[in-house]
Amino acid sequence: MNQVTLCGNLGRDFELFSTTNGVAYAKNSLAISKRTTRKEGNQTITKDRTDWIPLTIFGKRAEVASQYFKKGDKFLCNGEIYTSVYSDENGQPKYSWEVLVKNFEFVTSKPKETQNAQPEPEIVYEGTQAPQQQIEEMAQIAENAEPITITDADIPF
Repeated sequence: MNQVTLCGNLGRDFELFSTTNGVAYAKNSLAISKRTTRKEGNQTITKDRTDWIPLTIFGKRAEVASQYFKKGDKFLCNGEIYTSVYSDENGQPKYSWEVLVKNFEFVTSKPKETQNAQPEPEIVYEGTQAPQQQIEEMAQIAENAEPITITDADIPF
């Protein structure tokens, strides 16, 4: 089973694109922050970490997400992990991962600005973008997806 549920803050406004077949798709990154604390002798050390998860949404959902969600908004989604494989300039295989979002929810609370927030890193895909063939493949997967419903009981917090 390939299923992931994520909740975090959007790193920027969604970028809306269209496949060669006219299917809308949107890209963004989701910031998921975590604070860890550990003891070293008598001292407590706190460290903040932010993971940036690349997201892609297809179809009408992409249009809705790009219209209603903005940078910093809370975003709850579920979908599947999609692996892209491509070759670098030396012919070596390279891999990248992103979440192919199947469903998302509007989360009402707006995040507070934090001093410890880390800026979104620039995501650079070797070869600029995923090849069109992979975009079309992801669109096909998204079109054939069955809706997944998330209930309050599914969320562990």
